Amino acid sequence: MRNGTLAVVTLLGILVTQARATQLALTDTLSLRAHTYFLSRDLLRGRATGSAGSHIAAQYIVSVCRSLGLEALGEDYLQPIPLVELPADTEGRRVVLDPMDTVAAGRKLNAANVSCLLRGSAAPDWVIAFAAHYDHLGVGAPDSTGDSIYNGFSDNAAGVAMLLAIAQEFTTSPPRHSVLFMFLTGEELGLLGARYLAANPVWPNERILGLINLDAGAPPGRPISWEIVGGDETEPGRVAMRIAASFGWEARASHIRPNSDYYAFHQVGVPSVFIIPGRGPYEGMSKDDSERLFRQWNQYHVPGDEWHANFPFSGLQRYADYALRVARGLDELQSQNPPTGPGGME
Repeated sequence: MRNGTLAVVTLLGILVTQARATQLALTDTLSLRAHTYFLSRDLLRGRATGSAGSHIAAQYIVSVCRSLGLEALGEDYLQPIPLVELPADTEGRRVVLDPMDTVAAGRKLNAANVSCLLRGSAAPDWVIAFAAHYDHLGVGAPDSTGDSIYNGFSDNAAGVAMLLAIAQEFTTSPPRHSVLFMFLTGEELGLLGARYLAANPVWPNERILGLINLDAGAPPGRPISWEIVGGDETEPGRVAMRIAASFGWEARASHIRPNSDYYAFHQVGVPSVFIIPGRGPYEGMSKDDSERLFRQWNQYHVPGDEWHANFPFSGLQRYADYALRVARGLDELQSQNPPTGPGGME
């Protein structure tokens, strides 16, 4: 108990010093712009799970992982997923996991998760994991302009871009523990890729110290308030709460629920946190101006969720930086109080 308390006090001291000394950005907005630009182009046709566009997206992610020198997990970074698409009904597209090849009716889909690893400098057998889904809705009903491609800039090209930018930053100064980056498909169909990876891990679930999930859109301003799902239930959540406090941000803890990929890993015992930016007010802006900015750019699950050159990427940068700081904080905390059981601290 004494060692655990000392570790928390040490971490708080590090975080406060860090917050007071600098609020300089850690990740690169140019990377965020470039990754989101490609992943949300019409060329990818909305990245529907199992589509040609989703294959292009997966290969793009693999290419970036290679360029960063990240280690491949799975078959050349890919984990094929046994999915079958059933005849559509009134609810729309129906896709199911079929690991035992027992579904007779339907069309098999060629779909895969992407995973890569940055080896830690001192305790490489334990990992801190990040998760973001790269699939979206594909092509659907057109909007009033006739656009029928659901590009998914905010949901979730933004999340993928954050993971790639975080990986880039980690390569300049690797943490003590390894870092696992998981890019998942099938989220829009019911967390299918996450469910399969949690049941068929590319890295032992019991050696994941914590998982940070990024799937809450691209905030158009710098958030100073956050919802931390799992904030008072898991160690990554508690670290996220302490970091927010060290910056003077408002953070509200909420209960874990099946609203994104992290939930599948939570179900198999992986300590997980889902960081969600607050709607406003944003830093340096009034509540009314923040709300107008949010409404201007909020295009959830519609064809208008596209990349725009004038989108203010500083909010997405802060989101990525926050997640990176949570990982660094968890790395430091676990180093001060190394895990003694098969699954780390909880």
